Amino acid sequence: MAFLLDNQFGLSTGDKFDCDLINHVPTHTCSAMEQDPNYVPIALPSFDGDMGLEAQEDTDEEDSSGTTTTTKKTKKDRSRTLISERRRRGRMKEKLYALRSLVPNITKMDKASIIGDAVLYVQELQMQATKLKADIASLESSLIGSDRYQGSSRNPKNLQNTSNNHPIRKKIIKMDVFQVEERGFYVRLACNNGEGVAASLYRALESLTSFIVQNSNLATTSEGFVLTFTLNVKESEQDMNLPNLKLWVTGALLNQGFELLTA
Repeated sequence: MAFLLDNQFGLSTGDKFDCDLINHVPTHTCSAMEQDPNYVPIALPSFDGDMGLEAQEDTDEEDSSGTTTTTKKTKKDRSRTLISERRRRGRMKEKLYALRSLVPNITKMDKASIIGDAVLYVQELQMQATKLKADIASLESSLIGSDRYQGSSRNPKNLQNTSNNHPIRKKIIKMDVFQVEERGFYVRLACNNGEGVAASLYRALESLTSFIVQNSNLATTSEGFVLTFTLNVKESEQDMNLPNLKLWVTGALLNQGFELLTA
């Protein structure tokens, strides 16, 4: 009779079979095996081992699939983060250009200098506003006394005729032009103070039809006016560079009667 013990195949001639199942050895009745010196146990393959190998392969495949999914998700999240960061920097750059166009006394073109100059400019404006309020109050108090002595001797029409006979000379004291982008430029003009000067500056700016004016700011100083503005070149103008832009701005100012005192 054939029997299977611990995955081993054996032969037995008797019907009695009693083995120790815990130690996997016969106890006392396997006489055929005890007496036959040629007995050789035959080992059979373990089914549990094969099943464990297949289960391990399935687990490896699941782990590999999970790793691939996690890697793709990480790359996608990283791409979204980079795009969001680029957009944020672009918005900050645009706001920085707008701030730079509003501040007339920019010392350097880097971010820290622009913000620092803007803070100083705001503080200076606050001081000027306080001083102007004091001057206005002083003038209002002195106007009552001065009107008593002037009477009707000063004719406004005569004063207007005198000013027309001696027109104010419009002068460009300083002109700075910077290229901030591939088709973007920043211009700063400083000119003398006088009647009609500010209007002439804006007429010159409007005459630059080959450009798109992004923003502009006109400030007053003790010496005159300071006009700052940013321009973008239209698509129709292909060969526009920094020297050509200076020529365009200079021509527009000359057409409005300005004299250039700077090179």
